[in-house]
Amino acid sequence: MAESMETEQLLEKVQTEQSFPKALEVLETQFLRLCEENYHSRSRKSEIYYQKLEEYLEKNYGNPSLGVPMVAEEFGLSENYFSIFFKETMGKSFSSYLEKLRLEKAKKLIAEGKWDMETIAQMVGYGSSATFRRAFKRAYGIAPSAWKE
Repeated sequence: MAESMETEQLLEKVQTEQSFPKALEVLETQFLRLCEENYHSRSRKSEIYYQKLEEYLEKNYGNPSLGVPMVAEEFGLSENYFSIFFKETMGKSFSSYLEKLRLEKAKKLIAEGKWDMETIAQMVGYGSSATFRRAFKRAYGIAPSAWKE
């Protein structure tokens, strides 16, 4: 209702302008205002989704089944759209983000010194300690057991 009144007022203002350039100027001002509002609205939505994604991944990173299909379904998006959306929102691909998150958690667990590598691999969502070790070495250039020391 408010948008309809706003549109009517805009049209009246455009029609009362004495010249075409002045009418265009009124329309341009309105267009720029709408673009600015749209930009801020998208920014707020992106921030909200960023937080929701971070919270969800923080809560579920230890699940070895965690992947695009699972998260896309949770957020009500197709897998393809989710992959694009995730990269735009989080700044990297889902798999890269998840691997970094898991490995950062693993570093903390290794530093605590309470668990063996097999247990840590399972705690952070890796199906096997061999996969975990390869990922750790690829990311940090050192084996997790060597990093421990």
